[in-house]
Amino acid sequence: MDNYPINYKDPPACDNYPIKLGRNVDPANNHPGVGYWLNDPFGGHYFPFSIPNDEDPKAFERTGARYIHLSDDKESLIGMLGKGYPTYGLPLYLLEHVDEGNYDPPPPLSLKQLENFTPDSPLVPKIQEVLEYLQDHRLTAEVARTKQLLKNQKALREQVVALYKTAEPLERHLLEVDMQLTSVR
Repeated sequence: MDNYPINYKDPPACDNYPIKLGRNVDPANNHPGVGYWLNDPFGGHYFPFSIPNDEDPKAFERTGARYIHLSDDKESLIGMLGKGYPTYGLPLYLLEHVDEGNYDPPPPLSLKQLENFTPDSPLVPKIQEVLEYLQDHRLTAEVARTKQLLKNQKALREQVVALYKTAEPLERHLLEVDMQLTSVR
């Protein structure tokens, strides 16, 4: 392992990578910046991420994303060919492809297990620490998606409670009006 810190201002060039570099970008400085990593098929975090070839947009060819990073919401990957090229998104899921014939889905989480992913759970820092240690971006995306769904579920519950609180006085008033109409008849 290298004992020197990463030099983000002048990252190393990867001349043996099979993708041609942009026309107006110096090959030695094609790295898009902090947060992106080289999507090397022989590296530890390779994702088969096919994007349009921006070298020749009229050719309708697809090529592998050379640099990728995890999006801010941690639910997708952002890929590009290098500095100065457009970015493309790829949603991440825990299971990439499911064969219908022999797929045995994992058991669903219990309500008690799901409570560990709520923002007020005491296990949230530990879960984040484990995710950072594992560096499994698919698992991180699923956990982020679960947290977002739990947050939305809580917001929906609060809205339903507010609707019931609003409807209760109206129901009482409607009952009073109905009783007055009945007494008039």
